[in-house]
Amino acid sequence: MIIMLTSSYLTFQLNSTNFFIKSCNVIEILDKIIVSPTPSIISQCEGLCIFREQLIPIINFDKILFQTKTEPLDNQKKFSKVIIASFRDVIFGFKVDRISKLLENIPKFPISTDNLSFPNIQMGYIDSVINIQNKTIFSINFAKIFQCIFDFQ
Repeated sequence: MIIMLTSSYLTFQLNSTNFFIKSCNVIEILDKIIVSPTPSIISQCEGLCIFREQLIPIINFDKILFQTKTEPLDNQKKFSKVIIASFRDVIFGFKVDRISKLLENIPKFPISTDNLSFPNIQMGYIDSVINIQNKTIFSINFAKIFQCIFDFQ
């Protein structure tokens, strides 16, 4: 059974892996931002930045979504874009390698991610997996990520 999702979705790459999120969660896509590291903040947060006169956390999705690192993680990494997003009225940002495209009406297969295995991907933070034009694309589960980071219910 295939369910066609009627929302639009933004696809992007992180560590050469394709991900997608609902476009309604995206506020803006920026080329560059200044992130102020905060040593006492949680490890999954890269730091804080000012966005539209508001202080927001920059979440390190690279650290959360991948079990092992293939390249050093630092502020000089190849990140080219920052997605500013919102989830349950919390505004945050995360860096990505590149923005791929906006998709409409993507097929979502009702499969459980419990039985799936992809090298290096933390499947506990993945909502679903789709395959479009021979590309595997993972849907990020913001609720699980926020529950892990902020003890968010």
